[in-house]
Amino acid sequence: MYVLINFVCMKTDEIKTEIHPLEPFFPQGARLLMMGSFPPKRERWKMDFYYPNFQNDMWRIFGLVFFDDKEHFLTADKKSFCEQRIRDFLIRQGIALTDSGREVVRQKDNASDKFLEIVRKIDLSDVLRQLPHCVATVSYTHLTLPTNSLVSIS
Repeated sequence: MYVLINFVCMKTDEIKTEIHPLEPFFPQGARLLMMGSFPPKRERWKMDFYYPNFQNDMWRIFGLVFFDDKEHFLTADKKSFCEQRIRDFLIRQGIALTDSGREVVRQKDNASDKFLEIVRKIDLSDVLRQLPHCVATVSYTHLTLPTNSLVSIS
């Protein structure tokens, strides 16, 4: 049997799904929810947290924006990110993190959204119920919601 996944034909016995390895990060009182798509393969990680790939500039950008220092979230040896410093910052700022994909198929051996097929998405309504103080969401991917989806925050 064959299935069509984003115009890539694969035998079904070759399809391997991945379950998201991280729990959502929902600090109490979070007012902003940031959503990506799905983390890279674990061998690229420098920490067990969101945006773990050292090639990803997310935490450098946050360092520049909030501290005028792109190295603010780096470890002393500058070879990794300081997970605890990032977590403390997000808690202070009221920022929650999750990814839109809970289960995916990687069509290529990378984390590019272009080659991710989301098999199971988060339930955004449920997520927002868990974040009663959330007033805004930011998405870093077109994979977060279908284009016809609207979510009411009340």
